[in-house]
Amino acid sequence: RPDTPCLVLPLCKRCVWHLASSKKQYTPKSQFSHLFPSDYRTSASLYQITQNLAHTPGFDPILNKLVVWLIAVNPIAKYALTLNPINLTWEIDLLSWDSLEDWCNCGRGRRTAVRVLGRCAISALVVTIATIFPGFDRVMSLLGAFYSFLFSAIFPLACHLRLFGHSIPATQRLFEWTLIIVSCIMALGGTVWSFLPHSIVTN
Repeated sequence: RPDTPCLVLPLCKRCVWHLASSKKQYTPKSQFSHLFPSDYRTSASLYQITQNLAHTPGFDPILNKLVVWLIAVNPIAKYALTLNPINLTWEIDLLSWDSLEDWCNCGRGRRTAVRVLGRCAISALVVTIATIFPGFDRVMSLLGAFYSFLFSAIFPLACHLRLFGHSIPATQRLFEWTLIIVSCIMALGGTVWSFLPHSIVTN
């Protein structure tokens, strides 16, 4: 998920800081599962799991509808989680002003009102940019193609090779280098695809 140098980098730092636990974290099995998250068990299911979930016989229809609605609500929670670092940044900067700090201290609930209005304004701004500006989907495609592979596969594997490249077997080193090369190729392909003209992509 772009979701996210701000989430990946602290985890990598925490694992690298404790080298003993870091070697347990980066195993070929975990690297392969992070790079290729699809599971072989999905081959026995239908093509569109979410769409066909409500029509699968043998399960409670009410429970199926509840699961479908939870899947639909899930992106809303991710949207708020993604905007959380931005909201925290402007709140810290804005509330550090002496005049605004004095104004918030003069009445009850003013600080909460500023935060609620500011977060609503940030959310509205993001939705407006995504709706009005052309090619916004290309920007998100570029971020998803490049940064997802960079922070989810290339960067952790490169750190592991840098730290433990002298102590791991040659087959594991070859496997990790193969994953890095494949990730670079896929990231490059997604990046190039993001810059292609819309007419070529649609055709």
